[in-house]
Amino acid sequence: PGNVEARTNFAIFLQESTHKYADADQQFQHALAIQPDAHFVLTSYASFKTLIKSDLKGAEALYQRAVLANPTHAVSHHKFALFLRDHRKDYRKMQEYAAKAVQLDPSLAPRWKSEADRQSMWHRAATSWTTCLESGDVAQVLICAAAKMVM
Repeated sequence: PGNVEARTNFAIFLQESTHKYADADQQFQHALAIQPDAHFVLTSYASFKTLIKSDLKGAEALYQRAVLANPTHAVSHHKFALFLRDHRKDYRKMQEYAAKAVQLDPSLAPRWKSEADRQSMWHRAATSWTTCLESGDVAQVLICAAAKMVM
């Protein structure tokens, strides 16, 4: 009953294997009642709140608590960065947390390198689109519009 890790693992099992979401939620809450600053519980519960409960405000607060509770836990930073990208579209903060995750665990670098490449591609496309529109050349604008549709 007092084992935080066991309760967290049981909550994840309930969530993923049995889809007993109310019971999983209760197990996460019990684990946090025992150890409110357990970063692994906070991170797992944040993921649960995002994916199952669609509680983005609650999930964000849990991710923030997780990275504060253990600033050296790469996975908490990594998952918070993903949350910021996918649910908040806050790319500045995403980059901050992703960089910290990679600093803490360099094996995460390939994941974020592809993200940086994708962001760079969209930035280049937006810049060239603006240049196209500013050219005033109708033919050039049509070519750019066709290229944009392909992207």
